[in-house]
Amino acid sequence: GVPHAAVIGIGVNLRLPPEMPDDLRATSAALDSPDAEENGLYAVLLAELLAILERFGASGFAPLSSDWLARHAFQNASVLLASDFGAPRHGICRGVDADGALLFEAGGRVERVLSGEVSLRPA
Repeated sequence: GVPHAAVIGIGVNLRLPPEMPDDLRATSAALDSPDAEENGLYAVLLAELLAILERFGASGFAPLSSDWLARHAFQNASVLLASDFGAPRHGICRGVDADGALLFEAGGRVERVLSGEVSLRPA
């Protein structure tokens, strides 16, 4: 078969820089624990990611969707959807479906967003 690959980007803030402006600090999160040991954290993160990717490879996204939705920060929130396919649009994030497609509601219609560079921001 055809080999498949995915690029997964994960950002983890261990500490917020002291010079960070207050308005950004108010909406940012970091572990900020004096006990945060970077290598140990990365090892645990990679082990957990491997387990999830193996589960995804065997069963697809559907069995993971309830865990995803329970942690989805933008569920049913007003958002600004920016993609590489057009101008940014305002709407409501309705989560994801069983295939992992983003569900975006605008103008009373829910559409599945499947590909492209997509960025959600609070509206």
